[in-house]
Amino acid sequence: MPEPTPPGGAGAAKSALPPVTLPRFSGAKEEDCGKFVRGMEIARKYYDWSDDQTLAAAQLQLEGKAQDWCYAQDFRTWPGLSNGLLSRFSLDPGKAHTLMVTRVQRPKETVREFADALRALARQAK
Repeated sequence: MPEPTPPGGAGAAKSALPPVTLPRFSGAKEEDCGKFVRGMEIARKYYDWSDDQTLAAAQLQLEGKAQDWCYAQDFRTWPGLSNGLLSRFSLDPGKAHTLMVTRVQRPKETVREFADALRALARQAK
């Protein structure tokens, strides 16, 4: 997939930025929807995109059931899509809490990796 380029009119300073790889999201249960939304927000700031540009870029990065779900809706704004994605595909807070409480350190998993996994679950449990 080609790397995105800054949208027209973003200014000379922004157009000199190197391209970044945008996140993809399929809606699979092992994926973190919040991570996708945060990645799109970072790209939005990086490229100085408008809501319309961010909405279009995010829709192009969806695949599978997330794409099917999105196209069945009528999202006209990036905030609408991002809130919809989080509502539809985020881990239920109760389930995230259960996973966090029952999570144990795996063999060969460092303490830092274990702590990162717990932090990710805690973020989803909010």
